[in-house]
Amino acid sequence: MNVLGLSYNYHDAAACVVRDGVAVAAAEEERFSRIKHDSRFPRQAVAFCLRTAGLTSRDLDAVAFYEKPAHKLERILQVGKRHAPASAANVVAQFSSHIAGGFDVEPQLREQMGFEGDVYFCAHHLSHAASAFYASPYEAAAILTVDGVGEWATVAQFRGRGSVIEKRREIRYPHSIGLLYSTLTAFLGFRANDDEYKVMGLAAYGKPRFRAQFEELVTLHRDGSFSLALPYFAFMYARERMHSPLLESLLGPPRAPHESVSERHRDIAATLQAVTEDILVALARACRDDGARHLCLAGGVAQNCVANTKILQRAGFSGLFIQPAPGDSGAAMGAALWASHQVLGQARSPARHQTCLGPEFGEAEMLAALQASGVAFRRLPEAERCRQVAALIAQDFIIGWFQGRMEFGPRALGARSILANPRNPHMQDILNARVKFREEFRPCAPAVTAEAAPRYFDGRRKPLHAADAASDAGPGSGNSGRHACRWHRAGANRLPRGQPAIPSIDHRIRRDFRHADLGQHFVQRARRADRLHAGRRCEVLPRNRHRLPGDRPVSGVEGAAWRITPKMRTGARPCARPRRWWRRAIRRRPGWPR
Repeated sequence: MNVLGLSYNYHDAAACVVRDGVAVAAAEEERFSRIKHDSRFPRQAVAFCLRTAGLTSRDLDAVAFYEKPAHKLERILQVGKRHAPASAANVVAQFSSHIAGGFDVEPQLREQMGFEGDVYFCAHHLSHAASAFYASPYEAAAILTVDGVGEWATVAQFRGRGSVIEKRREIRYPHSIGLLYSTLTAFLGFRANDDEYKVMGLAAYGKPRFRAQFEELVTLHRDGSFSLALPYFAFMYARERMHSPLLESLLGPPRAPHESVSERHRDIAATLQAVTEDILVALARACRDDGARHLCLAGGVAQNCVANTKILQRAGFSGLFIQPAPGDSGAAMGAALWASHQVLGQARSPARHQTCLGPEFGEAEMLAALQASGVAFRRLPEAERCRQVAALIAQDFIIGWFQGRMEFGPRALGARSILANPRNPHMQDILNARVKFREEFRPCAPAVTAEAAPRYFDGRRKPLHAADAASDAGPGSGNSGRHACRWHRAGANRLPRGQPAIPSIDHRIRRDFRHADLGQHFVQRARRADRLHAGRRCEVLPRNRHRLPGDRPVSGVEGAAWRITPKMRTGARPCARPRRWWRRAIRRRPGWPR
């Protein structure tokens, strides 16, 4: 039984093919178009998924779309009417975009693919829930989905058992933790629906001293739900900005995009992160009222890796699962899994989720690309390649690591990664300034073999998907003493001295546990790295995602792993012979290690 899942027309368009209840191929359209957050019909991603699965459109039993466009349009019109006439421009823009893209799913399938079969529309948060639960190893679990907004829901609780997912309750628009975070992201001078992860990183440099002001913005209720103080927000009706002038009277003037980041900005980010953590922990605790032992988490807010470990530590679950694409791209996989299991009746067998579902390139293709580029390269046996890469990392070379199938989702999990020496205290600054071309406060994430992880990371439980991190912040109750309800029924991970290039300023990090069966070559290279610096142990490496300057996504060999290198202006190479002038240049820079 073959089902194609689609998500598009908002951001992160993606496609996924599910065969007999198991995802066999998935990719975001941005990986092919090189347009970050590409929201158009995922034509190239669909073609890749069908080609990888060995299918044509005639072989598909069904297509599943990740939301219900009619319900979403209902929200747009009702909210617009409620806030008229201030909302007129916003409604016209959303209405036009939604009609042009949201209601053309079946015509697009006929035009782009020649598909004439059944098309099923899955509710937005149910798509998120399905992407987490059906990919998890649990037979039964509570499911929590949190994002900006779907059709009406911004938060939803589900119960999953076997092949069935049942909705329990939801919180509805405009009360949204995702939109709260996006509003403050824009207030701090970053791009809403894009740069929220930057605010999470910035939060590590501040102190949550605006708690009293945030108590005016959001109320946390005893039952785990929350509500926003809507007079401070304008996203319901305004198109140009998400906050009202009242927010400026509460927190001060907003930051301009190119303005320097001040202590006030850092402290607002820190308070926002702390409040978000409190709300998410409360929401997760509310999922335990039916006795569930495990929790599956999805939605765009599930990419907040610091908050995820707060849930793991404080919510009382024995296991937490977050599949690597918890946002809207992963909803394409969720829609396909939902249609396969709940519509078409495919039996489910809980198993370990495959994270690398994207394109891969054979040795012949890689050799052809290298030869066409005219560069010098060496072809090495596997063991020798891992040994040389580890030796080069020890000498402060920056490595572009390219192997196997690409990851599905925003995380670099060992297939397309930038690797560097964790012992160099300046390496984070080098990577940010010379390779990634990004803000200086942005940290690197570590990769560590599963067997070495307990020696470096705090926490009583090991998460099943390593897209999370931890901090030492204590529990907070927000305004939990209030009795209102918004429900609608239906460790710190601290590295020892010697790996200074990895943690952020408060030592909170997003860790990546590597099992041998999830990336054999990457694990061998990581194990080789523990011989860095004359035999001293080094079992944790900083790694980051392959992206070109300007955050342009990277895809295949020809346009990515090789051509990214001169754009970086570094010695990083997708082979074991980087140019030595970069290492010499580093050592000549004042303040950099010799």
